[in-house]
Amino acid sequence: MTDRRGVPYADFVLATTNRTDRISDSFALSELIRSDIAARRGIDNWFTADEHLQSAVYLCRHILQPLRNHYNRPFVPNSVYRNQAVERALKGKSGRWVSKSQHTTGQAADIEIAGVPNRALAEWIRDNLKFDQLIVEMVDPDVTGSGWIHVSLKSPEIVAQNRRQVLSYIKKAGSYVYVPGLVDAATTT
Repeated sequence: MTDRRGVPYADFVLATTNRTDRISDSFALSELIRSDIAARRGIDNWFTADEHLQSAVYLCRHILQPLRNHYNRPFVPNSVYRNQAVERALKGKSGRWVSKSQHTTGQAADIEIAGVPNRALAEWIRDNLKFDQLIVEMVDPDVTGSGWIHVSLKSPEIVAQNRRQVLSYIKKAGSYVYVPGLVDAATTT
């Protein structure tokens, strides 16, 4: 494991980066490419472009590490980077389909922290961190521990500015829908 905590994120390139490199005080690069579906299907979920690697390191240092510092609880993101092959497997799409998900560019993470309610986690991110998109996803008020937080962040090199968009993906009338803001599913059924 190489300690690369002091290396600027923009200096990360595929040719000199290893999966085991430590990129922040609490995270190794391997945690950003971890994927259960990739492991089950034998798909190598390594980065396909330097820009995707750099975006993932930036996201880790500006979202994941501050969360670890604030909550002082270890966690591994459910998903950060997903290359197109993993994204197709996850979404059940053909080999020609191309996802536009920010996960495929290293700009998004799906997270949960044990013992921290998703709503509280989302509120802390909203109130304390810079982000592009923040979504409370799949939280079912009838199922304890359901759902997760999706948060994305664009690095400064990306032309588009971070939107600070806050959404909830909630169960409403028997199906899941996106609604603006942090909304409890129980209040919208």
